[in-house]
Amino acid sequence: MLTRSLSAALLCALLSGTAGAAERRIDLSSFEALRVEGAFIVHLTIAPSPRGVMTGDPAALRQTEAAISGRTLVVRTVRDGAPRREGSGPVELTIAAPPLSGITVISGALVTAQAVRGTTITLAINGPGEIRIDRADGEQLTATSLGATKLTIAGGRVGKARLTANGPGVTAAAGLDTGEVTIALDGAGDISAHARYGATITNNGLGRITVEGSPKCRILQQGSGQIRCGVR
Repeated sequence: MLTRSLSAALLCALLSGTAGAAERRIDLSSFEALRVEGAFIVHLTIAPSPRGVMTGDPAALRQTEAAISGRTLVVRTVRDGAPRREGSGPVELTIAAPPLSGITVISGALVTAQAVRGTTITLAINGPGEIRIDRADGEQLTATSLGATKLTIAGGRVGKARLTANGPGVTAAAGLDTGEVTIALDGAGDISAHARYGATITNNGLGRITVEGSPKCRILQQGSGQIRCGVR
């Protein structure tokens, strides 16, 4: 009887959470980078031409703007005076486009991407937030994290990578095949990477840096944190 009661309560909660959900199409032209300002969930998939849709509470959708500025798609909140429904959850956007060359996350967003690609790839997280990338391919990749962040790059190949973090965040890039990597950590974070030829490392904090592969390791500065380079 208790199990039935719990199941019924869970079903009611799910129905109440989705009953008020709405959907809105996003009109898009071509763009090369994404900037997300606020606690949104954004999924990037690969497609030959851009298209997108956002789902969530109707009031929240009215207060969500997804507009292209220059060559960057900016997702942010714009106030229209209408109150949001309490407990409505974040607005979720699914965007299909050719692989981007830049992603910036500010203030609590989660962005997942099937792929990023470009001569120069730029990834940045400011404040709590997360970026998950299945594959990154290019000549140079720069990733910067500030605060309690999480960046994951599961695969791909780049000639050079620069990974910089300040704070307790985690940068997990051991799946990215990198020719040369430069790492700078300040704080109690954790950075992992993979390099074939060279690794230049600076650790000014209490955190941990791990570089897999068989690179020539150059340690410029080490605080009290751990450095492991040339891990197989």
